[in-house]
Formats: sequence, structure tokens, C-alpha cells
Amino acid sequence: MQTATVLRDFPGFFSKFPDLAPQQQYDVLWALLEKTEVSQLRKIYSKLKDFLSFDIIGNLPDELVEKILQHLDAKSLCSAAQCSRRWNVLSNKDSLWHRLCLQENMVKYEDLPDPSDEPTQQRPSSPSVKDSVKFPPLSFLPNTCHWKKAYLKGKRLHYNWTKGVYTVVPLLRGHKKPVTAMACDGNLVASGSSDNTVRVWHAQSGCGYYTLENASDAITAIALKENILIAASADTMIHVYEANTGLFLRSFSGHVSSIEVLEFDGRTLVTAALDLSVRVWDVRKGLLMHTLIGHVEEAKCIALKGCLAATGSWDHTLRVWNIHVGLCKYTLQGHTEAVFCCLFFGEKLFSGGGDGVVKGWDMTSGGEILSLEGHREEVYCLQVNDDIIVSGSADSTIRIWNYDGKCLHNLEGHSGVVRCLHLNENTLVSGGDLKKLIVWDLKRGEHYFIYRQPVLIHMMWVDCQRIITASPDAPGLICIVNFF
Repeated sequence: MQTATVLRDFPGFFSKFPDLAPQQQYDVLWALLEKTEVSQLRKIYSKLKDFLSFDIIGNLPDELVEKILQHLDAKSLCSAAQCSRRWNVLSNKDSLWHRLCLQENMVKYEDLPDPSDEPTQQRPSSPSVKDSVKFPPLSFLPNTCHWKKAYLKGKRLHYNWTKGVYTVVPLLRGHKKPVTAMACDGNLVASGSSDNTVRVWHAQSGCGYYTLENASDAITAIALKENILIAASADTMIHVYEANTGLFLRSFSGHVSSIEVLEFDGRTLVTAALDLSVRVWDVRKGLLMHTLIGHVEEAKCIALKGCLAATGSWDHTLRVWNIHVGLCKYTLQGHTEAVFCCLFFGEKLFSGGGDGVVKGWDMTSGGEILSLEGHREEVYCLQVNDDIIVSGSADSTIRIWNYDGKCLHNLEGHSGVVRCLHLNENTLVSGGDLKKLIVWDLKRGEHYFIYRQPVLIHMMWVDCQRIITASPDAPGLICIVNFF
């Protein structure tokens, strides 16, 4: 039957159709479509698809499209990329994703290697792994722009840290006695032991790299920075190596008793020993620059910033030294027991002591600006950022303070001494007795998860990818927990 004939048989249909209500029009059309063959539906669809589709940016120049897409968040940009080939290209630009990385502090993940690029092996993992979101390896997204990859790495890391998704590298074994010192630069881990050796490991894989056996006594302190490895020992010697190769560079001494603590900024080394002296060295030349005398008992901690070094001592005081000229700038008195930890932040110095008090000091005047009381026992570790001060104590608690002196949170979860803290944006990592590592949500004052290590903890190093801890047990062991 010809189309014209069919139309003549329904003279009133087309004239009345526009007068129907929208729902009635829908019902009539749907009734017709239900009676239509599939082959005819395909023909109808081929006619309708171009009519119905509307590309809002189809006729706009790329420069203007980019201005529009700059107003989208990451989730919307990913959705836009799925609309068409052109939208995929336009939403996959470094300028768009770099802006998002800056907004959400993801720039630091730019050079992070994709986990799929690392050799894989079966490793113990967290219970959360089997239920976690499966992120595709970035190698599956070959055309993804550089800054989008950085953003995706950051999101994956944040998910793993907050959900407790990790793998555990097999314990690093080799030391015959306890580990007494540890340092890491993100690529290498260096550990010193009372077995007189230094061992260097690959941070990602945990594989042993080399062993150094130059010391004649226990290793007491280690620094690792800018491809320089420094090991100090109880025999008063300081040995310097090229970190990437283990090449011995030089050794020197000056203290007359065991070196207990040190700090290194890449060029200048500050050491403190049982002889009560603090010494300043030019490491690259192997020269003693200054010998600083003032403490009447041995120093327990050192902080270093530019031309200033701070030392906290068993004599209840902190001394702030100008290490360029070798003079004591301030003697800070306020603690009533030994000072166990100190750190610089901006123009301030913070300290924690055996009196359970955290103090803040102004480095422009040397005056005390803050005294935080609440811990019932010794404060052994501190962390600080622009908004808060975090202290860990032998009373098993962690306290979070604001700069007005108010305790915002009193975190309870450890049993025994809280020995180590690391503060990273809104996440806090703490290590303590009974083999406990806890990752905390700072905003809520609650823990994300608790990891109980197979070994005790007395030292800890943390970056965005992993937690590395050293055990005081014999033989000495290193544990690496990877989140990426």
C-alpha cells in the first residue's frame, strides 16, 4: 500500500494529533512503535538520532571550549570525556588537570611511578584489599595527559590511606643486633645497628643494596640527604659515603665520646655527643667549623634550620645556636625536666619534655609564646603545621592543639609510649609500643585504621607512599608498609 493511500485513510489523524495533550501524544506514538517491526525502528532511529543529539560545544573553537571546561570538577571532566571522541580530546588537556592538581594539592604526585610499572610479587596485604575499589593501571590509559595521571595517582593514594589498603614488604633482615638509627630519602633506606654495620635497602622493593662495615663500634646516628649518607658511631667517628653507590668519601672525628644525635641539611652537619659539646661540620670538605659549649648535660635532640640549630638537653634547657658564627643566640629555660624533642616551624621553635609540657618559642626574641599542659607523662615526639601542634606521650595519648592553646582532640588508641608521629595534611600517622601503627583522621579525631606490626617500633619514616619502621629487637628488623 502506498504511503499516500495510508494517509488518505486517516484524514483526521494528523490534523488532530497536535491538539492532543503531551501524554496522549506519547501514548499514541508508543502504541504505533510497539506495532512496528525492528527493521523499521532502526530506520526511524537513524533519522532521529541526528535530530535529537545536540553538541553544546560542537561549533565552538577549542580555546573557548577550554574556558568552559575549566569550570568543571574532576568527576564532571571524566564524564565529559565519555561523550564523544572530540569531547574526550578536549577534556584530556594538561591545562585543565594541572588546575585541579593545584586546587587539591596533587602536584606532588607528578613524578610518582605508577605501581603497574614496578615488578610485582605476592605480598601480605591488608584485609581491606579484597574489598577495595580496583583502580586500573595507568598503563591501560595510554593517551591520558600528564597531569590527569598525577591527579589519579593522588586519588588512589588518598583512598588507600583512608581505607587501609596496603601491602607489606617482607621484613628486611640482615642486622645481627638491634637497629639503632635509620634514615630514608624516598628511594633508599639506611639502617645502622649496634652490630657496627650500616645496611642500605631499596625503599620500594625492600631489596638489600649494600652493607658498610667501616665503624669499629655501634652506629648511633644516620643521615641521608642529597646523595650523601652519613653514619656516626660510638667510637666518635663520622663516616661519609655516596649514597647511590656506597662509595666511601671521607671520615673525620672531633668528639671525645660517643655521638648521640645529629642533623644534616645537605651541606652542614650538626652533632651532639656524650662529651656535652655540639659540633658543626662542613661535610663536603670534612672540616670542623665550630665547637659549641654550653649544655651541662648531654643533648637529647637537635633541630636545624638555615643558620640556626636548636639542641634540647637533659639539663632542662634548649639552646639556639647561630652555626654560621658559632655563638649561642638564646638559652631557653622553661621545662622542668629533660627536653626530648624539638623542631622549627617558620619563625617558631617547639619543644616537648619529660615534664609532659609542649612549649613554643619565638625565634625573633627568644621568648616563650606557648605552654601546653595536659599530658601526664613525658612528651617524646612533635609535629606541627600552619593550624595545629601534635604531641605524642608516654601516657599513651596523642594530643592535637591549636595555636590558642586549646586541646582539640585527645587521641587514645596506643598502649604504652607513643614514640613516632608524622603529620601530612589531614592525616596523622603514629607509631608506639605493642607494635601498633595508627592512621588518624585529624578533622574528626578518629582513626582510619590500625595496623599491628610483626615487630616492635622505635623509629619511623613516612612519605605519601609508605611507612617504614625500625625495631629495637635483636636481630634488627625493618618493616615497610606500601600504600601505592
